[in-house]
Amino acid sequence: MYLFAVIILGIIFRLAYIIKPEGLWNDEYVSWSIASTSFNEGFVNGILKQCHMPLYYLYLKIFTLISNSDTFLRLSSVIPSIIAIYVMYKVGKTQNDFTARTLALLTSVSAFLIYYAQELRFYSLLYLFSAIMLLFLIKSVNSPDKKNLTGFTISSLLVLFTHTIGFVFVFFSVLYLILAIKPKKIYYYIFPGLFIPAMPLVIYIFLHTGHSQWWGAFSYRSIVFMLTDFFSPILTNNVNIPSVVFYNKGIFFALTLITPAIISTGFILYAIIKEKSLRGLFYITLCTTIILSIAALTSKFVFITKYNIEILPILMLLFATGLSKTKNITKYAFLVLYLAFQILYFFTPYYPSKQPRAEGNRIPAMLIAHSGIKPNDKLIITYYNPDRFKKYINLNGLEVTSIDKTNVANYVSASGKIEPSVYLRNREFTQKKLNNLINCEQKTFVLFLDSVAFFSDKDLRQIGTKQEYINKVSPIYLEMSVLRNEILSYGKKNNLDVKSTKVGSWSLVRLSHRTEEGN
Repeated sequence: MYLFAVIILGIIFRLAYIIKPEGLWNDEYVSWSIASTSFNEGFVNGILKQCHMPLYYLYLKIFTLISNSDTFLRLSSVIPSIIAIYVMYKVGKTQNDFTARTLALLTSVSAFLIYYAQELRFYSLLYLFSAIMLLFLIKSVNSPDKKNLTGFTISSLLVLFTHTIGFVFVFFSVLYLILAIKPKKIYYYIFPGLFIPAMPLVIYIFLHTGHSQWWGAFSYRSIVFMLTDFFSPILTNNVNIPSVVFYNKGIFFALTLITPAIISTGFILYAIIKEKSLRGLFYITLCTTIILSIAALTSKFVFITKYNIEILPILMLLFATGLSKTKNITKYAFLVLYLAFQILYFFTPYYPSKQPRAEGNRIPAMLIAHSGIKPNDKLIITYYNPDRFKKYINLNGLEVTSIDKTNVANYVSASGKIEPSVYLRNREFTQKKLNNLINCEQKTFVLFLDSVAFFSDKDLRQIGTKQEYINKVSPIYLEMSVLRNEILSYGKKNNLDVKSTKVGSWSLVRLSHRTEEGN
């Protein structure tokens, strides 16, 4: 009865605010676009172009065959997140009843898990696989029979074929198991099955800087924020969390951010001290974090919380076990305090699952649909190609030009490569390009993603004066900012009427002849 009630609570939290009017944001759209492609029309090629493994896309494809509704597709993440509550209960059962009940409850109300239960990405599925892997790892250490070792092997493979960098977590888990049970067979039984299928892709990714890794620089503070993300209801170390959470700096905000993380960390350490059998599991999380930090320092990996989700089941187990090792009054007092912050924050407007995804792709589709654009007008889409919005709007019949990530440099630099120090010398070249692109007698609508085109002319000049700034700024930010500034400057120089509409992280700029508007 208790477990049933906890699962129902988890379902309520995961279904609340699951409808996202802004649509799928960038990463979610990538998931959908691959999964919705038929096998003979590029499904395999779409997977090969990604830096992640294929299992999730195969899983999501099942849902796309039923419906392409955003809300229905999000259920693909809700389902494994709910199952994980039961699995974590079974994980806790390997320790004691209190740990089992607490672990199920912690999983049920986790804001971090709730957030990703509503996102069209592989994180909920990966958490479930990691929880199952933990369950069989503990069982294999306690009883290394064929059934438990097979369960551990299969669940490890599921982790590997869901998340590329999950191989780090799997490696240290396998190493821990070998050291714990020490049978010679294990070398032949686990290692070939786990690593051979995944290693070619893993090696390629770690030897090449990923094209999508330019946006995140490593900071040791990210490790601290990883713990607050895991255990507080405020998410700060995820790229797509709106910045509004940083400006609500009242006492309740500070306490909600820090208190749950301190409580959980304290009991994790207490569990390590009191329960020697769990220290090996902690070392798995520690070694995994160290390796991923090194990868982030060498620009092979962006250290944000969701990429480390494999270690969360172990940390939650240690937290619940640490609570179980204290006196009744103490453990219930801290558990109630922890849960109070989790649940009370749900009723604030800042709860993560309530926040709109500012880069949702339905937003630009609505901007275009309500702009009054006509077939004889021109639409310029920057940063993304027009296919990015096909789920929400049909652009057939419009004159559309794409200035995306692959060709923007050709519009802002005569050499095809922008350098901040020579930005001013390139302005004449860019204006000529725009003169060929924009017809002053024709209405032109330009769509910008503001989160990549945000530098002003003054910012760009300052960046170009110091080499240390140049090295820290991604070229795509510079290129898109130059393009935006020059388009606005072009409108002013040619006496065009320039009007901008902004929603979320998107802006639609309209350039038209003033006589057309009666000015």
